[in-house]
Amino acid sequence: MLKALIINRNRPERELFDKIRFQKMIKTLKKGGIEASYHTVETEQSLLRLLNHEQPDLVYCANYYVINEDGSPINVHALIDKYGICRVGSPVDALELVLSKSALKKRWTQDHIATPRFFVLRKKNGQTRGLETALKAADFPYILKPDREGNSRGLDSSSIVFDPESLYIKAQALLMKYKQVMVEKFLGGADNLHEYTVALIGSGDKKLLLPAEIRLKIRKRVRLVTTADKDQHRTQAIPITDENLSNKLSGFASKAFASAGIRDYARLDVLSVDSQLFGIEINGLPMIPDKWFEACSKSIYMQDDQYLNAIFLSSIIRARAQGKHIQVPVQMKQALTQHVFATLGIG
Repeated sequence: MLKALIINRNRPERELFDKIRFQKMIKTLKKGGIEASYHTVETEQSLLRLLNHEQPDLVYCANYYVINEDGSPINVHALIDKYGICRVGSPVDALELVLSKSALKKRWTQDHIATPRFFVLRKKNGQTRGLETALKAADFPYILKPDREGNSRGLDSSSIVFDPESLYIKAQALLMKYKQVMVEKFLGGADNLHEYTVALIGSGDKKLLLPAEIRLKIRKRVRLVTTADKDQHRTQAIPITDENLSNKLSGFASKAFASAGIRDYARLDVLSVDSQLFGIEINGLPMIPDKWFEACSKSIYMQDDQYLNAIFLSSIIRARAQGKHIQVPVQMKQALTQHVFATLGIG
């Protein structure tokens, strides 16, 4: 069996949750011929000790940073790459790009990929840079988001603003907590609105694009999915089986992922207003196992947690193409369908 490490930072408030979900991943990967173990690391030194001791074939890392010797954060994915170990996930520069919502939207704008109008706010010398531009545009309503936070953190009902005074008040409140804030044209109040997420498994032209529609189980005056909605299971993802819609979403997602340099696995959030698609953001390090990713995988009738083995298979195939000596476990053929194998590059 191949040997894999699943690495995460220590989160005391979610320790039980993390153990349960990663044990589920370990059990699933074993069916695909991968012997995985779960570890928490906080520092560069503890990571290097773990890698030297375990000598893994593959590493999956669920967090972005560990602590350097001087106490500063250092990208854990860059460290793993430095040691030449096959890592599941996107290149470091792509992960850093999509971590900033505004940087990603600038890239999309350059590549002519539709995304709602946006402005970037930051504090400098006591002044709020970017606020005057957003006020002059007066393209209300706006939604304000922390620029480098995921999983809807920092969003609540007051994040949507309809006038200059509310924009100013919310901007100041967020900038007290976050270094940079993005102001985005809010589309959630549109009449003919649909929200989608598209999961990616694979690299280059050897990839699966798996769309699902995101629905809220509760009624809201305006559509806004918050962390509380996710944590309290007030959302559901419905696999897209309509071929025309699936092809439209997949074509848009393929361009959006390619623009950002994303590979192996990720999720793209998309809004559709009057049938026009807008890219919202990419989660380059989505939490897996994940109910949304699982729902997306059911669009091609994957069973249970097969998508986890498909993600690891994609990384193995990519590593082999790059000249790394790593074998595809024979158990993968029992764990995955021929369609998945063929799409990811193995006939």
